[in-house]
Amino acid sequence: MGSAQIHWKHKNGKEFINHLLRRENKTRSGASCSRLEKGTHQDLTKMLNIIKNEIPVEFEIYIVQPGLSKANASEDILTLLAVTDTYMKEFADINLKVISSS
Repeated sequence: MGSAQIHWKHKNGKEFINHLLRRENKTRSGASCSRLEKGTHQDLTKMLNIIKNEIPVEFEIYIVQPGLSKANASEDILTLLAVTDTYMKEFADINLKVISSS
């Protein structure tokens, strides 16, 4: 992982939301679709209006893996998650949360 993956964490909230708004639409096979998994362009616009007052923005990263079992996770997976968690905490002060099936 390089610092390019976390550089938006160090921008203010207004810059981050504007970045998301610019990247919201994508084109695949000639069809346009949204990159947003949850929420809408309008939701981002509302957030932008709220944070224009320079309200601090906090980030958390969630990894959702329904097929992952906490009890049966391999040593390699646990190591990868631990390294990722450490990297996010040390370099960006971002909490990592993992949601699994059990």
